[in-house]
Amino acid sequence: MFARRFGYLFIAFWLVFAGAVAQAQTNVAGSWDVQFRWHDGAQQEGAFTIELARGGTWRNNYSETGTWRVSGDYFTLRYDAFPNSEYRGTISGNSITGVITNARGESGSFTLSRGGGGGDSSSSSGSSAFVGRWTGSTDWAGTDYDSTGAWWDFRSSGVFIDNNGDGGDWSANGNRITFQYIRPNGTRGSTYTATRSGDSLSGTMTNGEISGTFSLRRSGGVLPAFIGRFAGSTDWPGSDYDSSNAWWDFGSDGTFYDNNGDRGDWTASGNRITFQYIRANGTRGSTYTGTLSGESLRGTMTNTEISGTFSLRRTSGGGGGGSASTSPALQAIVGEWRSTGSDTSRWRFSWDGSTLIWEADYGEGWFVRTRQRASVKASGFIGFEPVEGNAFEITGDRLWLHYDDGTRTPRQTEMVRVR
Repeated sequence: MFARRFGYLFIAFWLVFAGAVAQAQTNVAGSWDVQFRWHDGAQQEGAFTIELARGGTWRNNYSETGTWRVSGDYFTLRYDAFPNSEYRGTISGNSITGVITNARGESGSFTLSRGGGGGDSSSSSGSSAFVGRWTGSTDWAGTDYDSTGAWWDFRSSGVFIDNNGDGGDWSANGNRITFQYIRPNGTRGSTYTATRSGDSLSGTMTNGEISGTFSLRRSGGVLPAFIGRFAGSTDWPGSDYDSSNAWWDFGSDGTFYDNNGDRGDWTASGNRITFQYIRANGTRGSTYTGTLSGESLRGTMTNTEISGTFSLRRTSGGGGGGSASTSPALQAIVGEWRSTGSDTSRWRFSWDGSTLIWEADYGEGWFVRTRQRASVKASGFIGFEPVEGNAFEITGDRLWLHYDDGTRTPRQTEMVRVR
C-alpha cells in the first residue's frame, strides 16, 4: 500500500514538474529583441530580433538558426553554425541577461528583452525583422508583368534592391512594411504595402494606374557569418583569369568589393552565399555561389560563357553571433568616398580586425595609403593609434579629414559616400 501511494505521489510530482517546465518553455517562447557586446578584440556590439519556437528551436531576422532550452530560470541558446556561439543567462520577467562564449574562445554579454506582443506572438517589433531577401510571386491584375521568381533585398540602411537591379527605400511599423521604388531621375514609382506573418510577407502594390498583389517568403539576407574579408584562389578552366591572391570584402549593407575594386551585391541563407557583380553601367555580371564550412568558403562561378571554381578562407571579420571586425561607430567609415571638390580623388576604408586600411585613388589607380590600428578618439572622431594625426569626422554620408585628433584643427578635405 505504501509503495502504491508513493508511486502515485511520484507520478503527481512528475506531472507538476513537467507542467512547470512546459510552462517555462511556453513563457519564453515568442519574439525577443537581442542586444549583444563582445568583450574581445574590436569590442563589437549590435542588435537583432529572434523568434523562440515552442519546440526548442529559434530563428533570427538574419535567417540564422539554433536551439534553446530552459531549466528553472536558467536560459541557454546555441547557434547551429560555427563558431557555435552560446548564450547563457538568467530569466527575470521580460528580460534575460547573461554571457556569450563561442568555439573561438571569445566572450561577451547579452540582454534579451521581450519583443512585439510577447508570449507566442509571431510578429516582432522594429524594422529589423524585415531585413534580408524575400522571394515569391507578383500578380498585376490584367497585365503581363506577373513574375514567379521576383525577389527583394531589404537592407538595414532602409533601402532595397530587386532581382532586376532596381531599388528604392522602405520603412516598417510593427509587422507592416511599405517600400517604394525610386527612379534614376529621383522621382518615385510603384508602392508596395504588406503584412509579415513569420517568414511570409503578403500585400498589395500599385503604380498609380494599375494595382496587384504579391506573396513572398524569406529566402535569405545579410548574415553576420559572411561579413568580412575572404581571400584565396580562383580557377577559370581554359582561361588566363586565374588568381591565387584574390579577395572579397562582404559588407553589412549587402554589398561587396574585391581586390580589383570591382563591386556587386550578395545575399545568404543558412551556410550558402550568392554574390554577383554589378558593372559600371548597372548591368549584372559574373555570379558566384559558395558554401561556408568553418572559416572556409568554396563554390562555383560563371559569367554565362565559362564557369570555374573558387576556394577562400576568412582573413577578417564575420562569425555568426560572434565577434565582427568593428563596432557600429567604427563601421561608419567602411566603404568608398569621393571628393566633393573639383578633383577626382577617392578614398576607400576597410577593417582587418582593429587595423584600419585606408586606400586612395588620385586618378592613377588604388593604393594602400595607411594600414594602422585605429579607434574612436576622445573627440568622437576615428583616428589612428598611437599618433594623433589624420582623424576622420563622419556625419551621415559626409566625411571630413582633420590633421590632428579633431580638437584643434578645422575640417579639411570633404568627401561624400559613394557606397
